[in-house]
Parts: sequence; C-alpha cells; structure tokens
Amino acid sequence: MRKTYAKNVFEKEGDMLNSKIFVVGVCLAFGIAMFFAGGAKAAPCLGEYVPDDDTIGLWHLNENTGTTVVNATGDDYYDGILEGDPLPTWVTGRFDKGLHFSRFGDNGINLGPLTSETVNFTMEMNFKWDYAYISELGYLFVVEDAVFARANLVDHGLSPATYSLQYSVRRHDGVWVTIETPTDTPLDDKWHHLAFTREWKDPNVNFKVYVDGVQKASGSYGVGFWDPHGNAYLGSAGALNSIGGVIDEVRFSKVVRTSFQNDWGHQKGDINQDCYVDFKDIAQMALDWLKCTNPNDPQCTGL
Repeated sequence: MRKTYAKNVFEKEGDMLNSKIFVVGVCLAFGIAMFFAGGAKAAPCLGEYVPDDDTIGLWHLNENTGTTVVNATGDDYYDGILEGDPLPTWVTGRFDKGLHFSRFGDNGINLGPLTSETVNFTMEMNFKWDYAYISELGYLFVVEDAVFARANLVDHGLSPATYSLQYSVRRHDGVWVTIETPTDTPLDDKWHHLAFTREWKDPNVNFKVYVDGVQKASGSYGVGFWDPHGNAYLGSAGALNSIGGVIDEVRFSKVVRTSFQNDWGHQKGDINQDCYVDFKDIAQMALDWLKCTNPNDPQCTGL
C-alpha cells in the first residue's frame, strides 16, 4: 500500500516537473521570438497622454525636482504646487517620474480652481498603492466644498488586501451625495487607473467612478450641484493622509470621458503590464511557474 502511494506521488511530481520543463521551454522559445520581433504592443497602451481640445490640465509629473509641476497644455495658471509637511517626494512613476504621498503626512498638490472652467469634468490619474493594512479613508483628490474622492483599504486578514473608492458630489442644497465601489478590488503592487466624472444634464447631476477603464459605481440626483470653484488638490487638502502611494499622469478634462488609455486592455501575455508582450513577460511567466508547488493553485493553473 505504501509502495503504491509513493509510486503515485512520484508519478504526479514527475508529471508536474515535466510540465514545468515543457512550459519553460515553450516560454523561452516564444520569448526569444517576441524579443527579435520587437514585442507586440497593445492598442490602448499609448504611453503618456497628449493634450487635446478638451484637456484643461495635464500633469506628467516628470520634473523630478522643485515644488512646481508643469501643466502640459501650456496654461501655466494651472501649474501644480507641492504643499504639505513633508512635501510629496519624487520617485519612479508609471511613465518616467511620479510623486509619492506619504501616510500620515498632509502632503498633496494644489492644482488651482479647475472646476471654475467647466460644469462637466473628468479627473483621472494613475495610482500605485503602498501596501498598508488600514481601514481609514485617504483622499485621492478634493475640490474645496464641491467634490472629493477617497480610498478605503479593507483589512480582511488576507493577502492581498482589498480596497473600495468613495466619490462624493455636493448638491445645491449643501448635502453631500456619496457613491462607493465594491469592496472586493484587490490591493496589489501594480499601477491602476482611476477616473471620476461629473455631468450636469439639467436638472440631473450624474457622477461615476472608473477603475482601470471599467465603470465601478454611479450616482444621480436632481437638485443641481454646489460648486464655489475652490482649489483642486491631489492627495490631502490639509488633513492627514491615511493611505500612501505614488501618483502619475494626471489629467483634468472639461468633458465626461468614458474611455481611457494606458490602463486596461493589456494583451493576455503582458504579465508586467508595460504595454508590450516581450521576453520580460515570458521570463516572469516561467519564473512564476517554477515557483508552483500546488497544481491547483490559480497561479499555476492560469499558466
């Protein structure tokens, strides 16, 4: 009985080892082919945004020094100013450089009275979370007395943690109306695209949240909106940040956008989501497979 059991175990281990060797061989062959072919670029992955007629502010955050971030539209009235103690710090971004907001700091970027330019808008950004298990709310952006978006990290004792986003728009009578995305979005170490919209179709105000190009929450009311055209801030607006992370490639538009670039639609083989399927992805795929010890693990079965 023991001999039969041992034989079955060895056979299963041998089959898995052979499978690993086969997959690694295929990965290497495919990777070399892709390397020489120059890689396949996913259509939505176009790199940094380029200002269009609907762009009021676009901040690449590539300065890497100083306390001013340049508005790529050329309108220096909306150049951003780093504020807080400590100030946000320059780090590697989604594209070139980005800015890190620290937990428990009141740091952020003052972008000026953006909503004074438009009734309808889209605020979008790339964000990479710090891996922190906390349940407090941390601001992603705020327009004084008008709208705010913040993140809630959900500590369920598992790894990875999950998060939800709250987005709130103030009604004309002063009441805040808040929507929230589902609490099951994984918190990981990858870049994610976040977008928040407000649309006024008299008498209704509609507002939505998108995560990686997918609509996650929406709300509507019919009382009109409250907007005294205060300054817009990325990160904190004088309150302590309860979450930390890196922000990059921020755009504010005078229209309600429903499609975005750089942030979803990666090809299946784009493991590191850099918009190319190349040798780096194949090498990572092979490495992940070699780490597999349980053939039922989703990391293994997904390869």
